[in-house]
Amino acid sequence: MDFLNNESIVGFMTAIILILIGGAITYFSQYSLKKYDNLIAQKKKRENKKTQFYIPLLRNLYDIDDRFKRIISNLHKDWLDKTNLSLIKENKGFAEDPTRKGYFIISSIYLIGSFFGIYVAIKKSSDLSSLLKKKNWLFLKYVRFSLWTRRAFRLKQNKTIFQFEPEINKICRLFQFEELFQHYMSSRKMTNPTDSCKLHKHIQNSVGEMMLIKQKGSHFRIKSFREFYSQYTTDEKFRFWFVLIENMFNDLSNFQQGKTLETQVELKNDIRPLRILAIQYWCRVLMGNIASELELANQNYETRPAEKVLDGLSEELKQIIKNYKLQTKDMFISGLNI
Repeated sequence: MDFLNNESIVGFMTAIILILIGGAITYFSQYSLKKYDNLIAQKKKRENKKTQFYIPLLRNLYDIDDRFKRIISNLHKDWLDKTNLSLIKENKGFAEDPTRKGYFIISSIYLIGSFFGIYVAIKKSSDLSSLLKKKNWLFLKYVRFSLWTRRAFRLKQNKTIFQFEPEINKICRLFQFEELFQHYMSSRKMTNPTDSCKLHKHIQNSVGEMMLIKQKGSHFRIKSFREFYSQYTTDEKFRFWFVLIENMFNDLSNFQQGKTLETQVELKNDIRPLRILAIQYWCRVLMGNIASELELANQNYETRPAEKVLDGLSEELKQIIKNYKLQTKDMFISGLNI
């Protein structure tokens, strides 16, 4: 049959091939465009997360750093006398006259509460918390295996909203890690020194939730100082959750002036200033990492080296603070791609 000659077959096959090639080109073009759109969308989402969480967190860390620096420099004064806070709770002192003492201690409590609030807001920004609440053991096994695989084969880990979780967890852990200065206290023959290391994880989360105000959708904001102060002075149930933060600052005063910090700590038998320094050191580490992620080097970013916090300390104490590490089980969740 004439229509089945070689030329007809070749022409027919050529047409089929051209159609297939055209379809493939169209498919891959659409696929590439879709992938590009997804990349742009993910980048935009990351940028939104930076604005929504990293900037408030960085500002809060700056405020905490400034506050801790002032506390350590003024331990000989009575700014953190427990009486100042007791009067506020009775609507006296600073509560009835803003020129009276009390602002320094109540605002210090507010700054720490805000830190926990921002962290809780970060966790609430994903579906992760609901997965964990359901105790999805298979999901947790997957997360641990995924993190182990990335570390074992040194695979690149994509940046996520949880990329700073190891540093944040370190800071949170320092509020409850009683054993941190155990060897140091023994070497200095300090017996039962005053400390503040009972601010456990679930209390931190509860404080964080108390500091949040839910807005539209799944968005949250931190209570202003005015909102916090108003509720703190009128709501005893609200105040209950901040007792352990109060213990971090109550009577952190009247240390002997003119001596090294470690000598002041030994004479007062109060280890809290050293815990504050440890928290401040790791806050600065986190500040540096966030600044690097936000590329703030060319935007008049004020660098605050973590090492400066340790100036004047003994080598033993420096190593205790610098070498402090989280256990693996405290870090596994940072391997998630969310």
